[in-house]
Order: sequence, then structure tokens, then C-alpha cells
Amino acid sequence: MAHKTPARRRRPAGARILKAADRLLYSEGIHAVGIDRILEEAGVVKASLYSNFESKDQLVAEYLRQRSQRWRNLVETDLAKTGGSPEQKILRIFELLGKSIQEPDYRGCPFINAVAEFPDPKHPVQVITAEHRHWLRALFQNLAKAAHLKNVESLVTALMMLYDGALVAGLLDKESEVLKSSTRAVDALISSAKSPLRFKN
Repeated sequence: MAHKTPARRRRPAGARILKAADRLLYSEGIHAVGIDRILEEAGVVKASLYSNFESKDQLVAEYLRQRSQRWRNLVETDLAKTGGSPEQKILRIFELLGKSIQEPDYRGCPFINAVAEFPDPKHPVQVITAEHRHWLRALFQNLAKAAHLKNVESLVTALMMLYDGALVAGLLDKESEVLKSSTRAVDALISSAKSPLRFKN
């Protein structure tokens, strides 16, 4: 089972490097952005990089791990605050996704973008992406079970596909209709997975 990696307490220079990396790597691509560019934006010297991160690969891994943790925190906090039935919580996840897609700086899913650049399944990018997706799948699975929906595994696979499709469509199409279409599809999936009512004689 995947587990959350505890956040490291970094010195101010390390935090600035990570903040600069987060913006540049997401907006322009990992291979397209060199270390010197990140250091320049962060306003630190190269020695600060290696006193906080062993390599660019580790910096990239921390960038993705931080992205994952922020999204987990946002989703879990929102679901706890808004409450509702398990079915409503599944729909709420897609509503939150839709809001993120509509942000002006949206450049697609950072995990999909990253694994496209790092095909090696053993690379930290792939490992962190797998952990992130394990969390998401488990969240959908637990909610589907709590709602007593049928064919949970097939349902969760379909929800993951809709989730990924919304992320890609949000980048390619940039239409508000993406959110409406995805939530309608999710609602239809949930309705079809509801067990029929059983009445005792």
C-alpha cells in the first residue's frame, strides 16, 4: 500500500528553489527547464541546490510529491467540510477537478505531463505518479463501497478514465462544457451502479 512521504523541513533557499521549480517545470516542461534557470528564478547559487537536493531528478520528484500532497489535502479537507453522501462526494471530486482546470495557469495534469517525459517505470517520477493514482483509486473505491454500488472495480476504473479524460480535455479544449460533461457522465455511472431496491415479502 502506498504511503505519504513526510514533508522535509527545508532551509529558505531550498524552499525558494522548490517554489521556482514548481512554477517552471509545470508551465514549461521538465526537460525544457534547466537547473540554471530554476536557480536564477529562485535567486540562489548552485551550492544551495546540492545542499537541499541531490540532483535535478530529486528536485523533480519533490515538485511532484508536493503537487500530490497539495491536491490530496485540498480534496480531503473539502470532502470532510462539505459532507454529503458518498455519491455526492464522488461528484464533488469532479467539481473540484473542474475548478482546477478553469484556472488561468492550467497546463494539464502534472503527473501525465511528467510520465510522458520519463518512460522508465523505475524513475521517481513514475513511482510518485503511481502513489498519487493509488490514493485517488482508493478514494473512489472507498466511496463506492460506502455507497453500496455494484461492480466497484469496474466503476472505479471508469471513474479514473473520466478523471484523466477531463484533465486532458481541459487542456486541449479549454471549454467550460468539460466540467458539465464529466459530471453528467459520473452521475450516469453512479445511477447505473446503484443496486436495485429489494423489498421483503
